[in-house]
Amino acid sequence: MVLPSATRLPTATSVPRLPTIIPTITLVPTSLPTPTLTLAPPTDAAGREARMVVLINALRAENSLPAYVHDSGLSDAARGHSCDMATNGFIDHTGSDGRSVKERMPIVEPPWAWPSENIAAGSDDPAAMIALWMDEPADGWHRRNLLDPDQIAIGVGYCFRDDDPTGNRSYWTVDLARH
Repeated sequence: MVLPSATRLPTATSVPRLPTIIPTITLVPTSLPTPTLTLAPPTDAAGREARMVVLINALRAENSLPAYVHDSGLSDAARGHSCDMATNGFIDHTGSDGRSVKERMPIVEPPWAWPSENIAAGSDDPAAMIALWMDEPADGWHRRNLLDPDQIAIGVGYCFRDDDPTGNRSYWTVDLARH
């Protein structure tokens, strides 16, 4: 195919040669954390949990809501519940020991109020879980929990069980609260 003369590309002989410059790169060790926006392997629960918080806060920003503040105590409780569900092969807001979300939350001063929880299983992709929760009517509890303007803190727990007899393998818990 021949291009019209106005769009012909320059030939190698018609482009002026520039001097070759080889830059010197010095690598400096740093203590910066590994970015959490990369997709973590299924066994990297912390990476997946961090990604979930980032995506939920992006969703809140899209809806003109303030970001949730991550709380490690809430994450510990959420992770414990996700691993309880994975270990015992169930999906429920009540743990295998009969405790509710409020009973699993860490004791803090002032105490957490109005705890809420989203749970899901079956995918290791945080974005897929958020899409599942958001794909409900506007008054659906999971959706309302993510977009609750009064909640301030978030904890996320992910647990992966390779030999899961239910086939779910990936379990998620998102705990939310306010003082």
